[in-house]
Amino acid sequence: MDNWIIPCNCNYYDVVSAFENLDKINWKQSTNIKAGDIIYIYAGKPYSAILFKTIATAVNQGERTIKDFEYVIDGTNYIDYGRYMELQLIQRYEKSAITFSELRENGLRSIQGPIKVKPELQDFIDNISAL
Repeated sequence: MDNWIIPCNCNYYDVVSAFENLDKINWKQSTNIKAGDIIYIYAGKPYSAILFKTIATAVNQGERTIKDFEYVIDGTNYIDYGRYMELQLIQRYEKSAITFSELRENGLRSIQGPIKVKPELQDFIDNISAL
């Protein structure tokens, strides 16, 4: 099992509202994430923080199976992507608990796309309390 951080551009997908109303969402899959992998969702501006811990419950799906269309703000880089995974919510974090600056202080360089979490950074995240 691997742990990943994936970025969410909040101008394209309203992940906060999605997880207020759903316990599972579809996400475009661009890496070889496996079912059972832990996925932390980093929400970009205005949050600039990890807000959610999820688990990949299904991967390499050819189409979206969850009706979360209302949370798609701009689907140009999401709808008809070709490969999706299903993410189930495990934990929510305070908006100020795991900020970008704290992630950088603990070994993260940037969040341009999905990245595997290194042990030093995982230790930091593990010590953050969920909501």
